[in-house]
Amino acid sequence: MDLEDPVISNVSITSTNQDPNWAKYGDNVTLSFSTSEPIQDPSKNITIDGLTDIVLVGSDNLTEWTATGQVASDASGMANYSISVKDHAGNVATPVTST
Repeated sequence: MDLEDPVISNVSITSTNQDPNWAKYGDNVTLSFSTSEPIQDPSKNITIDGLTDIVLVGSDNLTEWTATGQVASDASGMANYSISVKDHAGNVATPVTST
């Protein structure tokens, strides 16, 4: 019986811009994170402001994840994000957000 909540860690965000801390229209932004155990598909529980067509990819063991999207033409400000996941037993991790 699994009673432990998964833990989200190693969260980072970067872009394909020459300066990976900045992005503009047409650049790709990638949010990467790890989980302490395999999780259910978090596609519907990851948001990144200002991006379009976000593609989520998980490792074979479902503990390493990347979400990549292109900067929208009308994007401005920070690429704030929110990550919420649950493991296969339904235990929910403490959400990780940026502002």
